[in-house]
Amino acid sequence: MVNTVEVYGRKKHVDIHREPFGNLKHAITITSLPPSFARYKNVWPTTIHNEGPKLVIGTLTLNALITSSIRVDCTVPPSVGPTSDITLGTADESRGTRIFLDKECVTLALDIMNKKSASIYPHDYANQLRQNPVAYIFSHIAHCVLMHGKDAQLKKSTVQKAWEDSSAKDKIQPILDLMAVEDAIPILGNMDLNRLLQPLAAALSSSICHANKSVLHAI
Repeated sequence: MVNTVEVYGRKKHVDIHREPFGNLKHAITITSLPPSFARYKNVWPTTIHNEGPKLVIGTLTLNALITSSIRVDCTVPPSVGPTSDITLGTADESRGTRIFLDKECVTLALDIMNKKSASIYPHDYANQLRQNPVAYIFSHIAHCVLMHGKDAQLKKSTVQKAWEDSSAKDKIQPILDLMAVEDAIPILGNMDLNRLLQPLAAALSSSICHANKSVLHAI
């Protein structure tokens, strides 16, 4: 049973974390691209091995990484994170897998797709954005790049607000120092900003691992 997925694009200019592909030394990299004999047209559940076994559902335009799942056929701990205890190691296992969708989730997804503004959880927007100040910075950066492309800028007010709410002030302060008297600085092509964001990404990774352990116990 799958609880949560993370969706990634296929192309580099769409998603830097796209699924890798290419030739290995003695073989071709296994991908989640759907073969012609898939049970569901253009949909292929499989396991790829990239820093551990990862259960994914691939389509022609994206792949969904399973990040929370549990087996109901035996007594084992839930899988929380990028690797999974559920493996589909052969084409026959992938083709024999049936996918069932939660009707309520499908309805919500269609509602979001058909409306210009919709939310699955329409309460306390500010808390959703700022529950993790470090994540808030990266969320803001991603939004700005998507909206403005090469002209995207990181606002000093955004960093200042994250600094006020964060326990990682020592990692955020250098970014404020970089801005000095500037109200905003470019995001893309900014090597100094990139260097300062790396420790923040590492700090965020640690908090995600801790959160995964909490979720594991809750499941």
